[in-house]
Amino acid sequence: MLVEATNGKLIAWAGGSGPLDPAAIAALLKQGFEAGGGLRKLVDDEEIHYESPDESDSFYIGLLLKRLLLVVVFDKRTSLKRVRPRARNAGAEIATGWPAI
Repeated sequence: MLVEATNGKLIAWAGGSGPLDPAAIAALLKQGFEAGGGLRKLVDDEEIHYESPDESDSFYIGLLLKRLLLVVVFDKRTSLKRVRPRARNAGAEIATGWPAI
């Protein structure tokens, strides 16, 4: 799970089994962001998601406080049905816990 400012600055990250590879995550997000509807959909709906056809890497992006992105990257070991509610809860905690961000 990543929290990024809308300018691309990484604020926090958690989870995963290895070091964060920003280039790999950027490539995944670019591909999925285009397939998921892009910036307009994110602004309108405050969330987008992309599940890869081969279930290798998928993601969920939530817009928090109109200036932070909550990014959850997941694989075939879980599903969007499990990720979405947890991401929404985490986003709500971040938005209420840190309103000054």
